[in-house]
Amino acid sequence: MIVKESFKHQLRPLMRPVKRALRPLLYSRRPPLCENVVIWALGAGYRVKRIHEPFSLNLPIPVGSETDPRAAAVFDAHSRIALPAQFLVCLPGGGVPGSVGFTTMPNGEFLIESVCRPQYLLDSQIYRSRLPLKKRWLDGDHYNLISFFDGNYGHWFWEDLPRLFAALPHLPISTRFLVPRSIKQFQKDSLSLLGIEPERLIIQETNVDTRCERLWFATALGNQDWAVTAPDTVQQMRTTLLKSVVEDAPRGPQRIYVSRCDLSKHRRISNEDTLLPIIKEYNFEIVFPERLSLAAQINIFKDATVVLGAFGAGLTNILFCPPKSTLLELEDSVFAPRYWYWKLAATLGHEWRCYVGKTDNPQALKWADWPAATFHIDAQGFVEFLQAALIRDAPNSQKQWWNHHPWFTPPIG
Repeated sequence: MIVKESFKHQLRPLMRPVKRALRPLLYSRRPPLCENVVIWALGAGYRVKRIHEPFSLNLPIPVGSETDPRAAAVFDAHSRIALPAQFLVCLPGGGVPGSVGFTTMPNGEFLIESVCRPQYLLDSQIYRSRLPLKKRWLDGDHYNLISFFDGNYGHWFWEDLPRLFAALPHLPISTRFLVPRSIKQFQKDSLSLLGIEPERLIIQETNVDTRCERLWFATALGNQDWAVTAPDTVQQMRTTLLKSVVEDAPRGPQRIYVSRCDLSKHRRISNEDTLLPIIKEYNFEIVFPERLSLAAQINIFKDATVVLGAFGAGLTNILFCPPKSTLLELEDSVFAPRYWYWKLAATLGHEWRCYVGKTDNPQALKWADWPAATFHIDAQGFVEFLQAALIRDAPNSQKQWWNHHPWFTPPIG
């Protein structure tokens, strides 16, 4: 091992001039970009159909936040959002390069709208590299189901699937769907519940550039950066998924705690073991979503009126809860308050409340740690939070427990 590492160390300086010489060949003359697929397609005479009208959202700020001007300003800035219409475009000869979610136009331009942020495309080796991919041609109608975050349970059910659901009635019945080899079982199951069986899925490899006789592209429904989607579409999708699963299913628990103790890299709550007796005392059923099939998750959450858990994809299952349920989210003191599940809950008509714990090692955190910061929770404060949230007639039941928290000061603006 020492000899091997020593050889690498000696070889590295010799390779630097070679890399510098190859860089202009590999990364020069990047492909052109298309900024607006609708304008491009209309100019080229291709088919364009509006499949969802423009809409606006007026999300109520969390109960109790109006008592803190700083917190109210944070949420108010995200509460009123206007979104453009959604369009379905047919691209004869459109392409799917690699398996990271990109779409290319018939003339080879990369479509910026195939990612939520242009930087994801510009930084990608698929876009920057001059090394050619293997070519593949597919006859017939196809739809690219690959997206930048499609393997994440939350992104899939709140962004990718509603976008597809709105487009499905307008796609040819013979349409097949390009998916990555890494497609998760919950994705396959959800597609099957929407009538897309496995035989209609086509694996797209990372080293292949696929061109389709007709590639159908649906523009975004909502906005991923703002974590919002169309309420009518997501409610219709929810109803379809529930009807496909819950027939004759036994009644599920009314209170659920979403545990992350199985997720070694992203456990979030470092003192969960000390909180579990309290959680059980308040009649929460402990659920580990990653252990369950999609059908089992839908059946467990379909009757839950209160869901408790740390920030994470498992909380997305409030999508299947009855109307006017309550989400009690636990967060760390550095990155709180996160907006994702407040917006998801508000869009669905649920109530959202948040309790902030103390981050374990705030000095060592970087922005890249935003999804995975670990924290611990004061047991007494946690009990008071649960009592305020669960006892509806209590005088302090409206209080948000991150307000004036000694560990947390909401940012301004």
